[in-house]
Amino acid sequence: MKTLLEKVGLTVSISIVFLVLFGLFIALLPLFIPLFIISTINSKIEYKNYKRYLITLEGTNFFCYNNRKGNEEFFKSTLQPHLPKDVKIVFLNGRSVESDYTKKYISMALYNVKPKTGFPYLMKVSDGEIKSLSLNQSFYNVKNNGKDVSPFIQQVESFFENSATPNQ
Repeated sequence: MKTLLEKVGLTVSISIVFLVLFGLFIALLPLFIPLFIISTINSKIEYKNYKRYLITLEGTNFFCYNNRKGNEEFFKSTLQPHLPKDVKIVFLNGRSVESDYTKKYISMALYNVKPKTGFPYLMKVSDGEIKSLSLNQSFYNVKNNGKDVSPFIQQVESFFENSATPNQ
């Protein structure tokens, strides 16, 4: 008999907790709905501002790399001197973007890179869109295997000259 009373008491306790939590959810719902709407509107406004910003960068070429061990030194000493002069450098230091451009929008561009196969990335702004290419495999072939830099640089130049579809 005692165990039955304990089970009933536990069931009642769980029911009371559920009802209290459900009541709080219903009570706070009028606060969450406007916050959700405001957040959605802000996201759409921010995206429109991002698209406007991309239009101002039409034709800009970016080389984006990160602070993975040894990458910064290797890039600066070996690859950067061979890059075309019009290529803008974006360095991702942890989660912090280091660039001469608006960090918020460059972050958005990096976040939207597809497929996410790994740094470094090439990005080109064309027709208000970001066209991108991961150089991960060829970068590490040059860095770790001592391959010739020339094919890598040719790949970079070819991308910037021929990129025709967004997010390649």
